[in-house]
Amino acid sequence: MKKVLLIIFDGFEEVEALCPADILRRAGAKVDIMSVEREGSVSGRSGIKIVPDGRLDFESDFSEYEMLVIPGGGGVFKIADDERVLNIVKKFALGGKFIAAICAAPIVLKNCGLTNGRKITSHSSVRDRLGTCESERVVVDSSAENTLITSQGAGTAMEFSLVLADLLFGNKTAKEIAISVHFFR
Repeated sequence: MKKVLLIIFDGFEEVEALCPADILRRAGAKVDIMSVEREGSVSGRSGIKIVPDGRLDFESDFSEYEMLVIPGGGGVFKIADDERVLNIVKKFALGGKFIAAICAAPIVLKNCGLTNGRKITSHSSVRDRLGTCESERVVVDSSAENTLITSQGAGTAMEFSLVLADLLFGNKTAKEIAISVHFFR
């Protein structure tokens, strides 16, 4: 079974976390929603409380995971400077894994040194901090080392999620899910 690590934190954007979790679970992935903060519920930017699967073990090697997903939201700026989180992202990058970031979360990728010379997109509010960003709603940039998947925000969460499903499970699975949830684009 393909495994995905999705991290949440106080102030995460609920749609940007739950849409990928739902779509990837529909595809057949085991998605572990782990809190950077603590045990118990974590509050999203809109005040929706989510009970994660557990607290993130910063010392893990994460080798069992194929993908990391980081949602945006105001809380992302706090984790973007957290060396423990940056080390996790670097482990995924060095392991040749998929690294997905939506909205303002590409700031985390930048702080890890992963965006230099790579095609990315983000929410318009952080583009000036990231340098050049693509205008596409979802951008996939594969290098010899890893694959970065970035997206613009809550309004692009479904497209982002279906791209993630496509990368892990193939186009046929992603299309079947898109049809089943009535996402026609």
